[in-house]
Amino acid sequence: FITSCVLLALAFPPVESLLFAVVLGYGVMLVWDVLLLHRYFPQSHEHPWLFLQWVDQFLPLALTGLFTTIGLFAHLVITWCGPLGIKVKGLFYGAPYYDVPAMLAFLTILITTVNFVTSVEVNFYPTYRSYYSLLNDGGTVKDITVAENEMLAVLNRELHYTA
Repeated sequence: FITSCVLLALAFPPVESLLFAVVLGYGVMLVWDVLLLHRYFPQSHEHPWLFLQWVDQFLPLALTGLFTTIGLFAHLVITWCGPLGIKVKGLFYGAPYYDVPAMLAFLTILITTVNFVTSVEVNFYPTYRSYYSLLNDGGTVKDITVAENEMLAVLNRELHYTA
C-alpha cells in the first residue's frame, strides 16, 4: 500500500504502480515464507526432494491439495484468457467485468469473516480449551458434558450472530 502511494505520488503511471506494488508485496511474502521455512527446517545433507517418498502413502491428501488449488484458481485463468479478458501490460491480464464484481463480493464478506474469526477466538476458544483439557486431563463425565454443552451453546450463539 505504501509503495503504491509513493509511486503514485511520484507521478508514475497508475496501473503499473499498483501492479508493481502487488508484485512487490507477494515477493516480500515469498521471501518471508522461505526464511521461515529455513528457520523451522534447517539445511541438511538429505536430498531436497525426499518428501516425495511420502506421496504414495498419502496420495489422496496430495491429490486433494492439487485439485483444491486448481479449483480455486482455474476459473480466474479461464476468465482472463476468455472473451472477457484483456491484456493490461506484459504478463498481467484482467477481466474487469468479472474482477470488479468479484472484488466487491470479497469486500462484502470481509467484515463478516473478520467479525466471525474474532468472536470465535474471543468467545469460543476458551470454552473449547476447557472442554478438551477436561477430556485430556481426565475430567469427570459430568464436567465434560457440562463443558461440551457450554461450548456448543457458545458456538451456536456465534453462528447465529454471524448469520
